[in-house]
Amino acid sequence: STAIMQHVGRVMEGAAGADIAEGIINDQLLGLADDFFAGLQKAQPTILNKDKPEDATKVHWAETVPKMLTYLEAFAKGKDAFTSSGIAVGEISLWAVLHMMVLVEPTCLDAFPNTKAFYTRILNLPATQKVLKGESPMGV
Repeated sequence: STAIMQHVGRVMEGAAGADIAEGIINDQLLGLADDFFAGLQKAQPTILNKDKPEDATKVHWAETVPKMLTYLEAFAKGKDAFTSSGIAVGEISLWAVLHMMVLVEPTCLDAFPNTKAFYTRILNLPATQKVLKGESPMGV
């Protein structure tokens, strides 16, 4: 949850960014992650809730996601990290939701090169790969 991620950011040095400006960016990224996740919850059928209107799902992927990614793309322009560490809790939280989206719609980031660079950088981190392969105590 965002509250847990904010707490981790407060208690772990540098986890919410190196300074006040990065802390604000971190909070923005946590909010963005929440927005993307809320969209998925609302429109994407799941194992537990398969009864989502097909039209809502189509609109989500054809209109809502590209619009939201356009804002993120502008924010990410020219960089593949938002904080000096590149792994603040907001960045990790955003990456996790983007990963969920990619699992559902593998090409959803293709039109957004800055966002895709951010996603790919975190995807390729050894720690991320360890978790995705189930080799971490965090597991998958």
